[in-house]
Amino acid sequence: MESNQFKDFWKSQTTPLHAHKQELWYDRYAQEIKNFLPEQGVVVDAGCGSGEILERLSRYYRKMIGVDYSESMLTQAKQKKYENQVVFFNDSIINIKTFCAYPVDAIYCNGVVQYLSHEEFAHFIADSLSLLSNKGKLIILQIPNVNCRTLFRLGFYQHEKAISFNRILKGMISLTLRDLINFLKTGSTKMEDGIGNWYSIEEVRELVRPLGASVEVHGSVFVNYSYRFHVVISKN
Repeated sequence: MESNQFKDFWKSQTTPLHAHKQELWYDRYAQEIKNFLPEQGVVVDAGCGSGEILERLSRYYRKMIGVDYSESMLTQAKQKKYENQVVFFNDSIINIKTFCAYPVDAIYCNGVVQYLSHEEFAHFIADSLSLLSNKGKLIILQIPNVNCRTLFRLGFYQHEKAISFNRILKGMISLTLRDLINFLKTGSTKMEDGIGNWYSIEEVRELVRPLGASVEVHGSVFVNYSYRFHVVISKN
């Protein structure tokens, strides 16, 4: 799907469709993100969805900004209880400079950039860095690693299921048939996996390099998300 098709999909959703939706898992997601954030200041949740992470992190910061282009998701987010000031904007994260007109201490984006095109991703990084304070950080989490895509499509990261040769063989046959049917129907050779756009670590480094910022790469602490990676981008 292209980015506008993702927007059409999310406009009527009310939950973020994470693999794990229990409250304990949201606590864990929030803690992983908190480990990358500053101790205090103003923080932006770019792509806040229905606010589960925002709700848990708001206690630590005097002000947070939540943005999402899905009005239905923001409606859910606004109904949650926040310990400090939270301001919401119904907009795309690529328009971040239109609703964030002053320096902020951190911007995090969790599991969202897969819905951006390469050009939109580059635009988001550049504009986000321009909004950061001197020691500010842009934290982009859960980026699908293109080098893991085939294994993902084979179900390798569904760890509740045992990996076996027969399962992998069946998965390869199923994928081949699925891609063939898609080609016969649409004429497209693009692989569909329900994730969106996949990136390599080097691709992300290339997007940042012209901006003169530094990049740290981290893996997800969750085994079932080990096909994804995080980057922490800091102004030099």
